[in-house]
Amino acid sequence: VRFEAEVRRILEDRIAHLEGMELKEYEDQIDTGLPGLKIRETILPEEIVDSERTILSGFWKVEITASWERDGVPQEIQTSFLRFADR
Repeated sequence: VRFEAEVRRILEDRIAHLEGMELKEYEDQIDTGLPGLKIRETILPEEIVDSERTILSGFWKVEITASWERDGVPQEIQTSFLRFADR
């Protein structure tokens, strides 16, 4: 339970960091200092299609995935959100 709470705290910190980053294609593996925990972050352009089938550009999908093992069973938490950048 403490490990999962620390994972959530790290994810919250990474979300705050990525919210302030420049929007450009990005992928990285983050060293958290916690043994066995892997964090992968990606930022990629995302086309959104509205109800009238119009493609809306300028959106970016930010995704963070945390993975680890507990008692030999793989565990994963993933979160994502969209950001808009008017060019």
